[in-house]
Amino acid sequence: MQDLPSAKPPGKPWSPRERSVAERRAAEEARIARDAAEKAAKEAAERAAQEAALEAELAAEEERNAREAAARVAAAEARAVRDRELEAALLDTRKARKAARKAKKRGR
Repeated sequence: MQDLPSAKPPGKPWSPRERSVAERRAAEEARIARDAAEKAAKEAAERAAQEAALEAELAAEEERNAREAAARVAAAEARAVRDRELEAALLDTRKARKAARKAKKRGR
C-alpha cells in the first residue's frame, strides 16, 4: 500500500500510523461520496415522483373539464328540446283557442 496519497516525498515509507490515518481519510471520503450519490439518487426519484403526480393531476383535471363540458352540452340540448316542446304545446293551445272562438262565432 505504498501508493496512498500523501505529501511525503517519494521513496520514504509510510509509518503504520500514517497508513491508518490515510486509510481512515480515504474511507471517510468514500463514505461522503457514497452519501452524496445516494442523496442525488433520492432527490432524482422524488422529482420524478412529483412530476408523475403532477402529470396525473393534470390529466385528471382535463378529464374532469371534458366531463363538465359534455354535461353542459347535454343540458343545453335538453333545454332546447324542452323549449321546442313548450313552444309546440303553446302553439297547439293557441290553435285550439282560435278554433274554439271560430266555433263559438259560428254557433251564434
